[in-house]
Amino acid sequence: VSFAAGSATAALTLDPTAETSIETDETVSLSIVAGTGYIIGTTAAVTVTITNDDVSSFTTYTLTSTQSSLQLLGGKRINGIGNNFNNAILGNGNNNKLYGLLGADTLTGGGTTDTDVFAYNSLGESLLGTGSSFDLITDYNNKDFILAPLTVETERLSSAFGSVNSLSSASIEGLLNATSFAANAVTAFTVSGQLGTYITMNDGRDGFQADSDAIVFLPNYAISSINFVEFI
Repeated sequence: VSFAAGSATAALTLDPTAETSIETDETVSLSIVAGTGYIIGTTAAVTVTITNDDVSSFTTYTLTSTQSSLQLLGGKRINGIGNNFNNAILGNGNNNKLYGLLGADTLTGGGTTDTDVFAYNSLGESLLGTGSSFDLITDYNNKDFILAPLTVETERLSSAFGSVNSLSSASIEGLLNATSFAANAVTAFTVSGQLGTYITMNDGRDGFQADSDAIVFLPNYAISSINFVEFI
């Protein structure tokens, strides 16, 4: 801690790193020790609890405006709905429908034998935009579905259209141009050096538009005739 010349006080700010893990509260302990030229005249130690806004639920649950993480529990078919934050939503072992809504959400269906639906009310809920606010579906498999907005075509994708060198609007627009990415279509592509598949949903204008066409990342999912992506 540094004191400005002539100042008798200084502030120390601890800014916890943002996270998407669902876990218990954490405790931070801070101690100030005596050193050369000074002594500690008041309390030398302070303890602060960082309260997580995680929620666990056995029933269908919608995150409130102050919550960011949700874990579905039990064995029932229930649903999880996010909010405008960057949410982490984890399903249970049964069939779930997960809505991330706005923000860069991390969605996990949970379980290995169930069928989960990752749902989108509008394409604006997962955009490349200027700040990469798109969603990640961490455990997508060929039993799952993408529920697209009504204007988007329903289709099964079994291959990537192509690959780009970087995840930039210019690179994607070069691949998914007005000829290759028609209005209301869906397609998949890969990015060099990344393991996984990106899927896109068109907003009704030919060609990729970073500010209006949805993009979702399926990490570690290599799309193929067996590992397909199905839109409903």
